[in-house]
Amino acid sequence: MRSLEGAPADASEQAHLSELCVEDGQSPRSDDLAGDFTYRLMGVVSHYGSATHSGHYVSDVYSVDRDRWFHYDDRRVSCVDEADVLGEAGHQRNGYIFFYLHKDLCDQVVSVGEAGGAL
Repeated sequence: MRSLEGAPADASEQAHLSELCVEDGQSPRSDDLAGDFTYRLMGVVSHYGSATHSGHYVSDVYSVDRDRWFHYDDRRVSCVDEADVLGEAGHQRNGYIFFYLHKDLCDQVVSVGEAGGAL
């Protein structure tokens, strides 16, 4: 996927965001980065078109309980492969907003779902 400015945007399934967990103007210390900063991609708002003031916005959302991605395009909802969401299938659209959930929270949601709890 590419950002609206045309620079590549990382839409990987998982992201390690430790380098972003520091105060402004300070460099990270190794003891500050001891925790797990792994996040899972849960949703993407994408844009089809050449400019922000024209084109079409769609959303892809990962369902933890169904272990599937869903594509929302106005009133149409369809299943979509993760490769399409990550931009690996060659579709021309721009990732606009990316939603990530901490890996530990994602694991908790999966556990609750497997135990028959409400998600």
